[in-house]
Amino acid sequence: MNDNVKYERALVALAVSLSLFLLLSAFCLPTLIKHDNFYSLSAVAPNGVTQRTENGVSYVGQGMTVISFTEKTSKGSVACVKAAAPDGTVIDISAYYASGKSSSSVFEPKTVADGATVWEWRVPKSTTADSIRIVLRTETCYATFRIDLE
Repeated sequence: MNDNVKYERALVALAVSLSLFLLLSAFCLPTLIKHDNFYSLSAVAPNGVTQRTENGVSYVGQGMTVISFTEKTSKGSVACVKAAAPDGTVIDISAYYASGKSSSSVFEPKTVADGATVWEWRVPKSTTADSIRIVLRTETCYATFRIDLE
């Protein structure tokens, strides 16, 4: 990945985080948290629900973390999402293409074992989408992010 693309992605991530920060500040008290090599945005809404954005993933609630995901892939190639949660947690996944929610059996809920679970699938060559919106849900957390398509 060249430096211009990295710079553009960093600017987009900063703009999204700033927008989320401003939006959240109208409803709750946001906090910018410094980690070793990145910052994350966290907020507690009036109802006590934690909201945060880390590494391109927006979370509402607690108890699940997206460990990794394919940030960019091409149509016909494989995409992957790996999420961590306590063993026994059921994680539901949905993928939204330009035509709507995917009905593929790949996107079935999974029960976490050994601290994490993984979904891998081949992106349809026929999709007209520029990105895939991924939504992960547990009983206590909601996470969403996009996978860009070339």
